[in-house]
Amino acid sequence: FLLLNWWVGPRKWAFTWAAGIAGVSFLPWLLYVLPIYQTRGVEANLNWAHRNLFSAVPALFFNFLGGWQFGSYRLSVLAIAASAVIHLGLLMLFWLYRDRFWPLRASARMIQRWFWPAVVLTAIPVVVLLGFSVVVARAFEARFILGAVIPYSIALFLLCVACGRAGQFALLCILLPWKLVDVGASIYGEMQPDAARQSLEFAAERARPGDVVLVENPNRVGVVYWEWVRRLHRTERIVTVPAPPSDPLRMRVLEPVPVERLPLDGVERMWVFLDAPPPPPALAGDLAARGFFPTEVTSNERVRSFRGIPGVVVLFERKSGILP
Repeated sequence: FLLLNWWVGPRKWAFTWAAGIAGVSFLPWLLYVLPIYQTRGVEANLNWAHRNLFSAVPALFFNFLGGWQFGSYRLSVLAIAASAVIHLGLLMLFWLYRDRFWPLRASARMIQRWFWPAVVLTAIPVVVLLGFSVVVARAFEARFILGAVIPYSIALFLLCVACGRAGQFALLCILLPWKLVDVGASIYGEMQPDAARQSLEFAAERARPGDVVLVENPNRVGVVYWEWVRRLHRTERIVTVPAPPSDPLRMRVLEPVPVERLPLDGVERMWVFLDAPPPPPALAGDLAARGFFPTEVTSNERVRSFRGIPGVVVLFERKSGILP
């Protein structure tokens, strides 16, 4: 925004001072997180990001265009491929009508005057994020530059308006329906309980006094604690085990305790919440050593709607004759 204001905006120095104040307001956050990144590194906080930039680039622009959430990996790939085809078509449209955008003229139409600032405001954060992903760590994800979606949408709209009937067809018959489906899918998705809530409600309907809730990943225990205690008003004990070395602890809602040290005297059933099925062999082995084995009849293996949400719950019961 600062660059654009120096390019086409008024009161440049006043805007610069205002932007500087906004930038300095991030300093307390930076001072808080800097020691964490210095000791643990950035990579540990980006283990969920795309490893391959060739797949991350079309995925980013798919999310810019209006990314839908699918439970199927195959459908997600097809949607990203369709988005890539649309973007290639828009680039061809720009090339065919390039004389309407370049060279720049002082007497240019309003569309040309605002098209390039919108492109620049979109390109700068994308290029910065791409450079960070190449030099520092993979982080080429749309969530980090969501502010660029607004100028990106403006640039697409102006491109279509300036390209005559072909652009109007692309706008009204492709981009607008895509956006309407995206908005509708988002509203529908928000109306449905997410995977974590579905699994928690599944367990709450079947839990008995004295049961224990165990969360496989301590970084997800906050979601379970909020839903189980605050929303469902359940009193069953919640425990969590230490995180693996590849996924260090980021938020200490509950103190992780190894399975062999969990106080399980008198406990007959344990609801284990997982990031994904099946239970990790190490966790299953530790629970088996304490006498707990999965009950397939009472398990809920729901497909996760988002990565990192504990959307799977499996009931473990104590096998008679095995000591705690």
